[in-house]
Amino acid sequence: MGYLTGNAFNWTTLYKLNHDEYEETEETTFSYPAKILPPSPQNIAKTIVINTDLKINMTANNIPLTILKRYEGGGVKNTEEWFNNNQPIISSKNINLKDYLDPTLLINTFNDLKRYYKSITIYYDYDIETKEEVQNASGYHDRTWVETKFFTTESFNPAKEIKNTSITIELKDLIFEKYKTNIIEKEYSWSQNIDWSALYDKRDGNLTGKSYTYYKINSNYSINNYEITLKDNGNREGFDLLFNNKTSINFFIQDNNNLNWEIYLLSALSKIEAKGQIIGSVHDNGYAMRYINIIKANFNKIVLNAR
Repeated sequence: MGYLTGNAFNWTTLYKLNHDEYEETEETTFSYPAKILPPSPQNIAKTIVINTDLKINMTANNIPLTILKRYEGGGVKNTEEWFNNNQPIISSKNINLKDYLDPTLLINTFNDLKRYYKSITIYYDYDIETKEEVQNASGYHDRTWVETKFFTTESFNPAKEIKNTSITIELKDLIFEKYKTNIIEKEYSWSQNIDWSALYDKRDGNLTGKSYTYYKINSNYSINNYEITLKDNGNREGFDLLFNNKTSINFFIQDNNNLNWEIYLLSALSKIEAKGQIIGSVHDNGYAMRYINIIKANFNKIVLNAR
């Protein structure tokens, strides 16, 4: 006869002492240490599914990064207005893991959790939409035909649209973050090149302005990064402008002690832009831009994977 006692398994055997008409038995119990036995069925953790439904939906305001002032000294930087009208979105959800854990397991700390669970899997999807606008300028400058030839490119990793995918993080490798004041920072570049003599003469001239803006998210986990470039192969000097390995969708987890987690989902926009002006010509204003216009992201569920 076998039975469980605490963490040990006990086996009891009845020994018959003689073969007379009556029976006399002796009971002997053997105890086996718990470390050599399989776990009790009452102490096995089960996989837990937490429906988060954490969503973000944002649309860009297409604010110019440079405003050209004809005959007034070239372009005026307008990046701050873009930042003010294209704020990042931060969405969060509080999850108290104790509401989902089996209380008989006596899991009270993160170290306790790691004894019974090996990893978390986050299921998500997202959709990113970009827009491109290009108009080239052309005309004579110093009796020479001048023109812009703008074009833009983009590359998103792993893709601009992802459906029903997931990321798994081992609990031993999970990085918790505090909500920092610098979790999001402004990043931009702005410059212009002007043919001053022609502008002051107010007859013809050539100027180009180039800029980009994006919000930098300082978190350990990104589910999308991208590169955007803008080039001009047409004017007298030409230029390349790019920013790469930037992130548009990030997340992080904050531990508020005692397994009370705050899950943050963040998304940020960006824009790259160039403007060219050939003063005195018919087609004198050229421009090119590419920007992230819409971001939709959703954390569907989080799964605690048992050992």
